Amino acid sequence: MYLHSIVDGFSRLAYTEPLADEKGATAAAFLARAKVWFAAHGISHIHRVVTDNGACYRSSDFARIVGNQTRQQKTKPYTPRHNGKVERYQRILAEELLCAREFTSNDARSAAIAVWNIHYNYHRPHSGAGGQPAASRLHRSVTNVQPSYTSSWVRTFVVTRTGPGVTTHPRVDRTRMGAPSASAVSLMTVQLTPLEGLANGDGVPACADSNL
Repeated sequence: MYLHSIVDGFSRLAYTEPLADEKGATAAAFLARAKVWFAAHGISHIHRVVTDNGACYRSSDFARIVGNQTRQQKTKPYTPRHNGKVERYQRILAEELLCAREFTSNDARSAAIAVWNIHYNYHRPHSGAGGQPAASRLHRSVTNVQPSYTSSWVRTFVVTRTGPGVTTHPRVDRTRMGAPSASAVSLMTVQLTPLEGLANGDGVPACADSNL
């Protein structure tokens, strides 16, 4: 099980999915769904995608989803600071949820991640947003159910993964635009501990023996 996450470098808005692997087709499909999700929040164009040099980000499937209107920039090897915002997001997720609770199944953990992600985006104070939730940095209000606003900032997406021994960070181009924005987003993939097959009543923190 791998936790794929993508973070908008300006607002810190984050989208996360637990998926079965970190193959090129999986990362591409994740990015495609993330683009739809960000578009619903008014970030309708990706100006730049920043990734590490993992095989999934060098695949033709991933390049096809990045598209011709977006520039993909790969970070230098062994420079995790280039993907610091999404790495920080993953660390917060681990500290506040994955390492703080015990889970008895992958489904229970995935459901908890989905609920926590809503909390992170719409309720949790964020130092990068002046002590307000990440969604507050966008130009219109948003609810937990249906985001309803557009943003006029152009931002650059930084996409990276966190796998075994891999970490990565986003940048932001705060160019004012009259149309819905593009963005800087970081994408990471973190390996999670498999939880199926545990004995009744057993549970382990989701970060055990993982790269969180």
